[in-house]
Amino acid sequence: MNIEDGSEWVHVKVPPLPGVTKQIELPVTYTGDVAYHREKWSLYNEYSRGFQGHNFRSALEYRLGAVELRGAARMSQGDWFASGGAGFNLGRNFGVDVAAFGTQTFLEADRHLALAISFRIDKR
Repeated sequence: MNIEDGSEWVHVKVPPLPGVTKQIELPVTYTGDVAYHREKWSLYNEYSRGFQGHNFRSALEYRLGAVELRGAARMSQGDWFASGGAGFNLGRNFGVDVAAFGTQTFLEADRHLALAISFRIDKR
């Protein structure tokens, strides 16, 4: 269903049948990861298999003093998505992170570029 084609969602509450119970089970998800850290760089890899099939993630971070560069890729449901970003440590207790990443939703199959920004405040 395309949410832009004029269709409307219909919400119907069906009363439960007396004496009938139901149990819904999701499959178990198995996850394994490996990480390696050095003074200036870090590498992270993760593989999982479960509810949404096979998923793989890999990320690399390189630290250049007050700037941290990041790049990553993930495989989800057979599609690859890339991301990149940077973190800026503007003081001992404050930092800003920016990122761009590929995304896709279940309602719309088209891929989109998303942007994110976050502020880090550390009260040490």
